[in-house]
Amino acid sequence: MLLAKRNASESFVSSAMRPFDCPPNMFPSKVRVEHQHSCPCLNINDNRSMNMTNRGRGTSAREEWDAEATSFSAKLKKHLPDVCVLLLGPGYPPDQLETRKSLANRLRGAGCQVFIMEELGPVTAIDINTKFEGILDRINPDVIVALFTKQGSPHAVIFEVGFLCGHLGIENALKKLRFCIDRKLRKVDVLPRYFDYLMAKAEYYEFCDGIEGRTLYDRVFSIIQDEVVRKHKI
Repeated sequence: MLLAKRNASESFVSSAMRPFDCPPNMFPSKVRVEHQHSCPCLNINDNRSMNMTNRGRGTSAREEWDAEATSFSAKLKKHLPDVCVLLLGPGYPPDQLETRKSLANRLRGAGCQVFIMEELGPVTAIDINTKFEGILDRINPDVIVALFTKQGSPHAVIFEVGFLCGHLGIENALKKLRFCIDRKLRKVDVLPRYFDYLMAKAEYYEFCDGIEGRTLYDRVFSIIQDEVVRKHKI
């Protein structure tokens, strides 16, 4: 008798612990809801996959990125004229001077403030040193680009860089100087040895007017943009 009661009790407890032993269509809605809540990862239409904008959390990361990029570009363009650039380079052969004038005009068209010595008005001076010093005092450039091309004579640019180092002091000259050199130029053949030290300390860039690399315009424009960012902490 006792044994029969015990078996009946165990049978009741065992069946109570197995709620899903009932026919599958007895409580279909309850079973489906319980399964959905116990395994939310299986619900591919979960609200977590909705766009953040639809969930009322503002703009998406992509939209925020685009807005910041647009704001940065606008600030950069606005402050381009604030950076004064002196573009040094070969004046011989004559086509090299024309190349530099064309580059300066293109940069001005993009909103940059660019000067080349040959286009500045006459400076009253008894020697070239005083003349160059007068030009520097007049325009007070933030950036001085020293351009060396494969076809151009480097002697005038070498003199001007040397004068800058003597006039401003090497440390102050290096803060302004940006060397921009044709990739095809054999520097060891045309540049004095002390330029190795200067180019190691100053900012130095190479250009290649062709499909092999960045063009002269790209390089100089990037130099100006970098100075805008530094000057205005954009």
